[in-house]
Amino acid sequence: MTNKHGFWRYQFPAIGWAALIFGLSSLPSSVITIPTPIHVDKAFHAAIFFVFCLLLNRAFLNQHHMPSLSRHHLFISLLVVIVYGITDELHQTVVPGRAPDFYDALADSLGGAVCTLYLLLSKFQAIRRADSTQKSESRNP
Repeated sequence: MTNKHGFWRYQFPAIGWAALIFGLSSLPSSVITIPTPIHVDKAFHAAIFFVFCLLLNRAFLNQHHMPSLSRHHLFISLLVVIVYGITDELHQTVVPGRAPDFYDALADSLGGAVCTLYLLLSKFQAIRRADSTQKSESRNP
């Protein structure tokens, strides 16, 4: 696979998702007419940033220009999600009818943290599975 195809497959989805988040947070409050209870709004924030964290992990893990990004993909993805969530809330200070919300940024960060925990547990489970398979194969020659 060429680098060009790798970019479109791995990095572009994360960039596109970030642009979608930016676009949605740029909508004035007059355009957004869906009343939701506060807990539903926070769950929506967490879910959007969970997906963003998944896409960032995939992008960082599958790039080959900066090995440190691949090595530390979980931490860097979580950091990017937290910073992006905060800057997204700050960006809303200039959007008509919108205001930054600390709890929205917290929900964004929580979505990234839950994603990171999920990916860590999946990684440890895969390692454990590989170890048990390797041990059983060495016992049965």
